[in-house]
Amino acid sequence: MKLEIFFDHKVWSAETAVFIVLTDQNGKRMLAKPMELVFEPLDLDHGKLAEPSLNFSPEFGMQFFPALVDGLARAGYKYESSDTGELKATKVHLDDMRKLVLK
Repeated sequence: MKLEIFFDHKVWSAETAVFIVLTDQNGKRMLAKPMELVFEPLDLDHGKLAEPSLNFSPEFGMQFFPALVDGLARAGYKYESSDTGELKATKVHLDDMRKLVLK
């Protein structure tokens, strides 16, 4: 099975549509049912546990998160973690050091 997530930017309404598509072993494509994202007050008093917004198996999670990252990248969303920024800074520093050493 293959899981893909697609984003469609609606310029005229400033909305973004999200399509979650699962393709089975036979090539049949299935679309996740529409979900309504509704926020309610969070009440954790008296030891009450909150219900998760999404809940799925570990196997599905192993497909969902990479598909989400791929879909976001295809849609033009870029995320730079602090590690990525630090890596860039390290590369610049090494380039500067090479220039000094090779003079």
